[in-house]
Amino acid sequence: DSNERDEAISRNARGILDNLEFIKLHLAYRNLRFKDQARLAQRGSLTEDEMIAKQAEILVEKKALIARTQTFINNNPDFKVIEQPDSTYLVTNADLYYNLAELQYAVNLNNPQEALESYRKVVQLGPNFAHRDAALYNIGFISSQQKRLQIDQNRNRFYELNSNALALDDASKYKYGDFAEAIESYQGIVDNYKDSEYYDEALYRMGVLNYYLATDSDQPARYYSLATN
Repeated sequence: DSNERDEAISRNARGILDNLEFIKLHLAYRNLRFKDQARLAQRGSLTEDEMIAKQAEILVEKKALIARTQTFINNNPDFKVIEQPDSTYLVTNADLYYNLAELQYAVNLNNPQEALESYRKVVQLGPNFAHRDAALYNIGFISSQQKRLQIDQNRNRFYELNSNALALDDASKYKYGDFAEAIESYQGIVDNYKDSEYYDEALYRMGVLNYYLATDSDQPARYYSLATN
């Protein structure tokens, strides 16, 4: 009947508008990347103040794009288009979460938790996402850096209070559980993306983490072996 027809037309219209907004968001992200690259290319011809001013302008645009992207995701939590023969979709919110993570990391380097959460969503939503290896690498890097900072702070406080201690307390030791996410993310690259530009770096960072684990472990030989193989 006419009501069903009108509803179908409305659904299709909403879908078209959503697709257009997705395209606008993606183009805006690419435009900001281009602006960043152009700014860096002018490093030798601009003064330091001019470089800082340009960076500040771009950061304002990035923050605005973060808000637009988050609004779109909130309004379209199951967004996906271009179904493939295997019933997966070529474009999903994984694309936007990746852009969002990159923007969040750029505007808040000192507090990358939001970016980390967005990279996790990329891996969760996009098993076939084109830059999944990059998302895995960034999860490994950010999560391990956060854990190392926390443990190092715990260690410093412990020695301030226990200057003659011969052994660390549990909160001041490097433990596998603290770095499981990072190691598993790096391992995901090593196992599944052997041609990735992040492959060698993932191997190296896994080795470094296993070395840290060996220094505090009751089974150091196990982690030293993992660190060197």
